[in-house]
Amino acid sequence: MNRLRCLLLAGAILLATTIGVAVLYEPPGIDDPALSAPMPSRLNINTATADQLSQIPGIGWTLAERIVETREQTGEFRSIEELFGVSGVSWKMIERWEQYLTVSEENS
Repeated sequence: MNRLRCLLLAGAILLATTIGVAVLYEPPGIDDPALSAPMPSRLNINTATADQLSQIPGIGWTLAERIVETREQTGEFRSIEELFGVSGVSWKMIERWEQYLTVSEENS
């Protein structure tokens, strides 16, 4: 019986320690307002800044700058598919981004 009590006590201590660690752990930056700010349902590539574009998964800062530069040089994009004309953009990338991007104000 003592052995069972020791095992139960050890299990309770282990459980309490595990729960305590889980409760005390808070991921870094959890209070950062930028992380909690909601993104629009879709970002308009004709009005977005490079900083906004770089927040889309798969678009880094360099590619975001290229998208903005291309837009400034050639004019507004008429469709998401026109991003294929930006150096470094593939069709697969465009397919992944379609859920995040738009060319109209209606969906943003």
